[in-house]
Amino acid sequence: MRGRTLPRAAVAGLALFGWWGASTWLPAFLQGDRGVPAATAAVFVIVLNLGMFVGYHVFGLIADRTALLWLGPLFAFFAAFAGIFGAYQGELFPTRVRTTGAGFCFNVGRGVSAFAPLTLGALAAAAGFGTGLPVSAGFVARAAIAMTFLPDLRRGQG
Repeated sequence: MRGRTLPRAAVAGLALFGWWGASTWLPAFLQGDRGVPAATAAVFVIVLNLGMFVGYHVFGLIADRTALLWLGPLFAFFAAFAGIFGAYQGELFPTRVRTTGAGFCFNVGRGVSAFAPLTLGALAAAAGFGTGLPVSAGFVARAAIAMTFLPDLRRGQG
């Protein structure tokens, strides 16, 4: 199972590191570097999270009916990547270890992402938020690229 698990855990780690790094520091960036009032930054974060909530629910439906490997990177780019973890990651493992495999990969990603706010906070302190946020985007982009190397389940390559 190691060959199946490591790439999937890497996708989760990259995506979640990028997301939590950026979303943790986004309000401070908007207020500090861009001069956006705190109330406006809060509204922006609320709208962002509402979009993610809708994306979580819609992505599973979309993934079952469309070209998943093309939409995966697109959704990761727009931070709706987490919807793929339930809809796609589980199907990549044999039935006997499906929930264990998907849960393990997602939680490895969560563990890795715990370091994102600290890492990007240190980077922001040294080089500014304007540097830290593109680094977060880079992690999400790497996750999207890594997704393209995962099996295409439409062809039975799980």
